[in-house]
Amino acid sequence: MLLKIRTLVLLIIIGVLAILSFSSPHNETPFHLDGPALIFAKETLPAEIINREANKTHLTSVHLPEQLETQEDEYIVHCDERSLLEDEAVFAARQLFFQSLVNSNQVDKQLDYALFALAPDDRSQLDLLVSFNQRYPNNPTALLESVRLCSTQLDNKHCDQNLIDMAIAADGNNGAMWLEIVYFHANRNNDQQTIFAIQELLKAPYFNEHFGRNVQRYSKALAGSRFNDFNLNTVAAIGIEAAKSIGFSGLFEWCKQGINRSEKVHACLQLGIDIKERGQRHMTKTFGLAIQRMIYQAEDNLESSAEIDRELNMAGSYSEQHQKAATLMFFDEELLRFWLNNSDDYGETEAANLLIEEAILRSKNENYLPCDS
Repeated sequence: MLLKIRTLVLLIIIGVLAILSFSSPHNETPFHLDGPALIFAKETLPAEIINREANKTHLTSVHLPEQLETQEDEYIVHCDERSLLEDEAVFAARQLFFQSLVNSNQVDKQLDYALFALAPDDRSQLDLLVSFNQRYPNNPTALLESVRLCSTQLDNKHCDQNLIDMAIAADGNNGAMWLEIVYFHANRNNDQQTIFAIQELLKAPYFNEHFGRNVQRYSKALAGSRFNDFNLNTVAAIGIEAAKSIGFSGLFEWCKQGINRSEKVHACLQLGIDIKERGQRHMTKTFGLAIQRMIYQAEDNLESSAEIDRELNMAGSYSEQHQKAATLMFFDEELLRFWLNNSDDYGETEAANLLIEEAILRSKNENYLPCDS
């Protein structure tokens, strides 16, 4: 199957924002949470995931700050769109490479196997991660992925307090880890544990979702194989990231059911404000806005609700200049790495600003010929 770069660009920018479609302010249901990306079965092939998620990206896009909207006349090199091939044969060959890492004695390769290999029929990705955690019990990446999967696998025997304790020990200063723990408990209707996790998230000194690092890890893992095209591997990695299961629907329902309990309302509102401000992903920020809107509507706080609606509407617009810059980075590996690194360092919104500035700067160089590479 062939995926057009323009579609993939939007996928990269919005990630799993495409799983949400927001309703009007007068609708009883604030938004829909039944998108297929919320449920990621191990049988789903990454090639199918990428195609499925890319086909939905026309529903939404990214807002850029006003100062960038005035830069439409700034020149950015335009390369003709090309297609990126991600067929089943390539996918199968990639999977054989990842499965070959199972017997490696290197920790990094063992982690790559747990994160990216297609689990055998009698096992799941969570099983692979549990095995890794037992051998290497203090790895933040593996533990965050384990907690994330456990947010929607409510009956799995490995999803217990011991896992949460390990995750806290490994990365307890990271608000992003606490957000996954919030999802974990909210989906199980554990009121006190959810409130405690929210409080710890609010106190966490930093909040890093490591989107760029995770994407580059996939590409780096393949660098030693015959699949060493960084851009192609990045596209595959972003598709997989975009299709990951998320426990937000359970948290939203938990907050909604507690709308008449002051302790829960306060905790949810503070959480919504915090992740909107500190979240690095557009997705996370939008989750924060959605929680705030639900509470303000329940309280008949029309002014605050209207302000949230304005912010959500802004999140549904995007700059043509950003579209050009985001397309360009697929022809310039250095520019693509620049965007990924900035996504982790500054968040996706500022990374978009910097991407446009860098694309304009590079385009002023008459010797800059990315389309010919």
